[in-house]
Amino acid sequence: MKRRQEEEESEREGIKRSNSLTCLSDSVATSILSSRWRPLCNQVQVLNLDEFSLVKRLGCYKFEDIVFRIWYRLRITNPYPLRGLCLCWVHNCRLCFVETWLFNRIQCGMQELNLHIEPNPSYKLPDSVFFCRTLVVLKLEGAIIFNPPRYGSEFAGLKLLKLKVFYANKDSLSTFLAACPVLQDLTLEITYDSDVVFEGKLNIIVLIPTLKRFHCHILFSTPPYKLKMNTPALKYFYFKGPLTNDFVVENMPTLVESVIGVEEVIASLEDYANSARDFIRPLYNVKSLEMSVDTAVLLLHASEPDGITLFHDLSSLKFCGDLTCDHAWHALRLLIGQAPKIQILAFELTEQFPCAYSPLEGFLEEPQDVPGWLSSHLTTCHYDGFLGFPVEMELVRQILKAASVLKTMKIVIDSHLYSKEKLRIHEELGNFQRTSHICQIEFDEGHFKVFDILDELGVFDDLLESAI
Repeated sequence: MKRRQEEEESEREGIKRSNSLTCLSDSVATSILSSRWRPLCNQVQVLNLDEFSLVKRLGCYKFEDIVFRIWYRLRITNPYPLRGLCLCWVHNCRLCFVETWLFNRIQCGMQELNLHIEPNPSYKLPDSVFFCRTLVVLKLEGAIIFNPPRYGSEFAGLKLLKLKVFYANKDSLSTFLAACPVLQDLTLEITYDSDVVFEGKLNIIVLIPTLKRFHCHILFSTPPYKLKMNTPALKYFYFKGPLTNDFVVENMPTLVESVIGVEEVIASLEDYANSARDFIRPLYNVKSLEMSVDTAVLLLHASEPDGITLFHDLSSLKFCGDLTCDHAWHALRLLIGQAPKIQILAFELTEQFPCAYSPLEGFLEEPQDVPGWLSSHLTTCHYDGFLGFPVEMELVRQILKAASVLKTMKIVIDSHLYSKEKLRIHEELGNFQRTSHICQIEFDEGHFKVFDILDELGVFDDLLESAI
């Protein structure tokens, strides 16, 4: 008897999980839910209403019709209120329905709200969202105007926030962040809408003592912004986009991992490079750093390029971008020289078009002296997206020659390369001198976007000829 009860309980738990993911939508839309299972629909805790998946599987119904059937079957007034709502509605989004669904759920003490909508015109969030103090997770994306009230809202339990919205005024974001005292995970994608314009700079003020993860992607140089960070508990920091000249980044003593990609803007090159140099100085204690090649080259143009911070604890360093562009290797060497304890060095050729024809004279000149880190610390080197260009071959040759304790050199070649090119790469790299007697060269294959771009342009064969 007891075993049977345990089996039934296990079955009910499984049904609840299934209902919140897949079974519920099928059952509601086709009216095949058995009488035994129907009461369990009321125990669904997180409802995922994704237009793409629901319409794809139930194409004979409109999205709003499917949702209304689900609301009806769940019996909105049941004693098991939803803990969370995930709503994704991009095509022909009708605000009257969205407002009705949000009002019903927010009034029931929602803990998780994930909203991705693309109405036309943009949708101004109702004030009820900003007074839902039970929220723990909030994700907003799409044509949403974010305009929290200046006073009265407080999110004492909000721990995860993700925003890709339009801000009604320069203080919209900073006002909201100030009401999130225990936030731990913050993702911002700053975008632009010509219909939502305000005066002044958008204030990105992040003064949160509990924040552990901050992902910031500036998609446009408009609107201008001001960045201020004081995050003593931060462990992960991601920044990509044009850099403002109005920033204060400080107090990150616990930082472990960082990804930095400063994008070009029309400005004085030296002044902009100086700003980028000052921006990365607070990252001095990071242990793992990923940086775009463009950022590294930009730092080379600073008034005092040798003034880049010394990364005392950095053990893993990765560069992403076009390693064959002008000044790239000089810039990379400068940064590598600032990491005395580096053990893992990685390169990844991204979808940017490689300048493989004629690099600058002296582009890969072999250094006269070998930094101590290279001979005594580096144990692993990865190169993802290897195409066999001369500059790539020379880069690998220099590392194999200089690194005296290197254990692994892993080369990931694009799987679409011709067999003869793969064989040539294997043979040439295998013949390079290795200072480390325990070093093994490992080969693997992958698929990289850069190959597709070169192939579509019809220039890949010409580039390969320059590598032979």
